Amino acid sequence: GKNTSAAAVITKQTQLEANLDLPGKLRLAVGAQANQLIVRMQTHDPLAETIAWPGPAISSVEQALPIGVYPDGTEVFIDLVAGHVLIAGGTDMGKSGVINCVIGNLVACDDAEILGIDMKPGALELGPWRRTMLALADDADGARQVLTMVKAEMIRRGKFLSTLRGPNGEPVRKWTSEHGPYWILVVDELAELLRQAPDVASELVTINQVARAMGIRVIAATQSPSEQAFGGKGTDARQQYSTRIGLPVFETEPINMIFGRGAYGRGWRLDWLDLPGKVMVSSRRYEKPREGRGYYVTDGDIVVVSEEHARYEDEAPAEPARPHPEPDPDPEPPTPPPGGGGGPRGGRPHLRPVPTFPDGSRVPDNRLPLWQALEKAGPEGLTKPEAVKRGICNHHTSIGPWLAQWVAAGWVEEDGKRDRAVVYVLTAAQHTPAPEASATSEENPACPASL
Repeated sequence: GKNTSAAAVITKQTQLEANLDLPGKLRLAVGAQANQLIVRMQTHDPLAETIAWPGPAISSVEQALPIGVYPDGTEVFIDLVAGHVLIAGGTDMGKSGVINCVIGNLVACDDAEILGIDMKPGALELGPWRRTMLALADDADGARQVLTMVKAEMIRRGKFLSTLRGPNGEPVRKWTSEHGPYWILVVDELAELLRQAPDVASELVTINQVARAMGIRVIAATQSPSEQAFGGKGTDARQQYSTRIGLPVFETEPINMIFGRGAYGRGWRLDWLDLPGKVMVSSRRYEKPREGRGYYVTDGDIVVVSEEHARYEDEAPAEPARPHPEPDPDPEPPTPPPGGGGGPRGGRPHLRPVPTFPDGSRVPDNRLPLWQALEKAGPEGLTKPEAVKRGICNHHTSIGPWLAQWVAAGWVEEDGKRDRAVVYVLTAAQHTPAPEASATSEENPACPASL
């Protein structure tokens, strides 16, 4: 009709299908012009049966990575070099299958190192790939360690690139496999990670925004692609994911959250995907909605491929901690040698625990010196003037709000005065050895080398 747009008709697809009473399913899309509606009737679904994964198909992360097929038999590709990848869809709708297909291809690439964060206890999804991964976390604290490791590598790579020059003396601004392997960080259950460790949101935003130029990519999978799952209002990182893979969902709102505002009306109808594993991919390669189906990766496939491409030995079980470890002179989190990890079947880098407050939240960098000073001070405590004298802050009033907040939380208590200044002491329940005095996992077996 004169006042009816193609997008408006698409939203009434179910009603239109019932009215026409055709012997098949309708597929609607906006045409080349705004007033054009493309109507297709599908009488046979070539994607109705599961499609077996053919195994690793690439040898470099810079190649297009196949994750499934379209009805005409052509493969569905993603380009990891182009940017970060978001995988989203309903429960049991195939996210794990896409993740396993991506990892199964990456393990065969010599120019890729894989790191994982799996928020299911025991890393049930990513755990079978453990021996192919540089690091794998299965809880909030382990996730903090992995993100610290990635951020440190990002900084190291940026400084390295700043020293390079092209053939005509021009600066080098992007990482390629010539500089070393790409790092691929796979995060399964992103929303759950941010629920358990909301303090890592800023780290993820930084990595999403900055790390791409340093050869670091993020593949994030979530059932809940809400604003909160990407750091909350003002820190929404969805725009940083240039490739978005949508699996079946049955409401309008999550479709628009995955593909962007108005996507539902433009034909990105994930509610039309009637089987687990069916996908729509939005990227520079695919700008229009098109239904495909991801490859089906069996548990047997994972066992065979992960064993064939294993790079790291399983870590030995941790032994009881020594009561008084020697101080570690290196305050920075260790990173692998330039370019990657320990090599085929080598050892993973040893990671230190990330400093956290008693409630499990991460200690911000600007507050860490004061927190560590209180831990070092022990029962003797610390005054504001002493903190200034030790160079912990530039002006003693700047730490007042922090101390007041910690006192209110019950982590710190006021314990009299010294030289007319209030003495602050960590409460007995919170006093633990300072993070800077903890040993690496090689020195202290209680700090696991494997996350």
